[in-house]
Amino acid sequence: MLARIINNELELDLPSFGMLSDGRSVSGYNLLPIEELNADGWKEAVLNQPECTDSEYLVIDSFTDGDVITVNYRVEIQAVIPNPEIEALRERVDGIDGGVDALFTDVLPAIMTMI
Repeated sequence: MLARIINNELELDLPSFGMLSDGRSVSGYNLLPIEELNADGWKEAVLNQPECTDSEYLVIDSFTDGDVITVNYRVEIQAVIPNPEIEALRERVDGIDGGVDALFTDVLPAIMTMI
């Protein structure tokens, strides 16, 4: 992966359309030879990404510029925003589960004793 830092802003994605430092516009910028990208400030990037679970996500915490650009991430916990529609569906499913449980524990045994 390549990255560059311009005005203390980190760029991680090579654009498909870009402008060279000499002012020329280039379509297919992401397809330029590595030498031209290096001359335009792009360097190899090392991404320090800790493990995270489905309920977490990664956020860029810091980056350093040297022979390579090192990008350090931190783990954030996803906020759970209650959705009334989902809660109503959960209640309906819980009610159905209770009805199914009653069917197997009460109704079916009673029917079996009648047979």
